[in-house]
Amino acid sequence: MNRFVSLAFVFLVLACIARPAPLVGQDTGQTGTIVGRVVDERGGTVSGAQVFLTRPAIGTQTRADGRYTLTRVPVGPQVLRVRMLGFRPDSASVTVSAGQEA
Repeated sequence: MNRFVSLAFVFLVLACIARPAPLVGQDTGQTGTIVGRVVDERGGTVSGAQVFLTRPAIGTQTRADGRYTLTRVPVGPQVLRVRMLGFRPDSASVTVSAGQEA
């Protein structure tokens, strides 16, 4: 019986490898991009801050220059949130247009 289960498992793994599921891309016409820069109270860059949307769950971290890019963001109004240890969390409202940067 164990040999049968092992063979069945191997068959399923090989079937998945031999015939992978097709990739389904998100329609870029219904999404946009949010770009920006996180700075502190004095205008200094904040690197490593978490920048995210809660719905849908999309997020990234700021680079060394404080800049970030969120791609494939659904069109319409969004609430962008940012947090970093040692700083007060903040948020901003952004309207995303199809195929555009906000």
